[in-house]
Amino acid sequence: MTLKYPKLDIADPDSIQRFAKSVEAEHASVDVLINNAGVNLDMQYSPVNVKTTLDTNYRGTLNVSTFSGRFYKLEMTTNEANRCRVVNVSSTGSSLSGYSKEIQDRFRSPTMTLNDLEQMMTEYQLKGRRFRYDSASRTSLA
Repeated sequence: MTLKYPKLDIADPDSIQRFAKSVEAEHASVDVLINNAGVNLDMQYSPVNVKTTLDTNYRGTLNVSTFSGRFYKLEMTTNEANRCRVVNVSSTGSSLSGYSKEIQDRFRSPTMTLNDLEQMMTEYQLKGRRFRYDSASRTSLA
């Protein structure tokens, strides 16, 4: 087994494209992708830092997974040999313990869809720090 550590900035769409092209050129598929990227800018709360946090921790991870899906073996299959493992590593800074019970329940919902998650991230971007605690005044995004 050979481990590779290609350069990738998940907050940069151009870096994601370069990464995908280099992996495609060298390999037919990816067996395991380990994502250890993330930022925690909560101590310097501002609209810019909220956007940076979402661009890295949410959108970047999503973009790497979806853009690169064409060479990940992500199709639903019962054959273990045809599966790709995506491992996302995070720190204790990503704990849900600082959020209201309602927000925790929304994150943990077994029926959550990608659209539900996108709505939560949009609410977070609009509300910033208040998103953690202000469960009574959810923003309507309709």
